[in-house]
Amino acid sequence: METRKREPSKWIFSRELRDSLIEESVEEDGKVRAFVITPLGTRVKRLLFVGSVTSVSNEETMTRVTLSDPTGAFYLSIFKESQFPTNRVIPENFSEGQGMIVVGRLSTFKSQDGRIFFNVNPELVKNADPSTMKYWVSRSAHIARRKSLAIREAVKSENATADNLISLGYSSEEAECAIRAIKNYPNYNYQQLLESIEGSSASSETNIEVDQLKEQVYNFIKENDKDGKGCLYEDILAYIGRVGKDQAILDQVLNTLGSAGEIYESALKRFKII
Repeated sequence: METRKREPSKWIFSRELRDSLIEESVEEDGKVRAFVITPLGTRVKRLLFVGSVTSVSNEETMTRVTLSDPTGAFYLSIFKESQFPTNRVIPENFSEGQGMIVVGRLSTFKSQDGRIFFNVNPELVKNADPSTMKYWVSRSAHIARRKSLAIREAVKSENATADNLISLGYSSEEAECAIRAIKNYPNYNYQQLLESIEGSSASSETNIEVDQLKEQVYNFIKENDKDGKGCLYEDILAYIGRVGKDQAILDQVLNTLGSAGEIYESALKRFKII
C-alpha cells in the first residue's frame, strides 16, 4: 500500500496566520483534506515556528501552551494520552520564558460570526537557542517578503498566472501563493503585515543580542569589581567594544539585568551584582 506523502510544514509568522479568513478543502486520493489559506496565499496544514513560552496551563486531559513569536502568539494543545506516542511531546518540558521550535498540525474552530480560531497540535518540539530563533525569524521574513513581491507583480495584470510569475523568476510556490492571495484577499493591507514582520524581525534580532550578552556582562561586572565599589561603566563599554557590540546594546543589557534584580548602580556609572 502506497504511503501518502506528508504535507510540508510552512514557515509563517503568527500575524499571517491570525489574519487568515479562508479555509479550503482539497480532495486527494479519495480523501478530503482541509487547509487554511493565509493573506500571503500560503496553503497551511502543517507549520514550523519558533517562540518563547509565555503561558502553560495544565488541565485534566491536556496541557495548553502559548508561544509568542515577534508578531503575536501561537496556541498549542498537548493531549496527555497522545494518539501519537512517537512524537515524544512531553508537557513537562515546557517552562515560561523558554525558547522552543515546534512542528505541528493546524486545527481550526469557526465561531458563529465567522471568525476562525487556530490551534496547533504539536508533532515535534525542541528547545531553541537564540541563534536558532534568529535564523527562523530571518528566513520566515525572507519567505514573506518574496511572496509579497510576487503578489505585487500579480496585481499589475488582470490575467496574471503562476506561469507568468515563474517566468519572472519566482518559484512555483511563490507564484501559486500570489495567485491564491489576489483571489482570496483582494482588499488586504499587505503593507501593514510587512511592517509588522520587518519591525518585529529587527526587534527580535536586538533582543537576541541582549540575551546573548547578559551572562557575559554579568560575569564581567562580577570579576572586575576590584575595590568593592562597583565596576566602572567605561570598563564594561570597552569590553563590549572588544566583542563587536556598541553602547546602545550595552545600555539595553544593563537595563535588562537591573530590571531582573541581578545588578544595581552603586554609584554614578558604577555597577555591582546583587
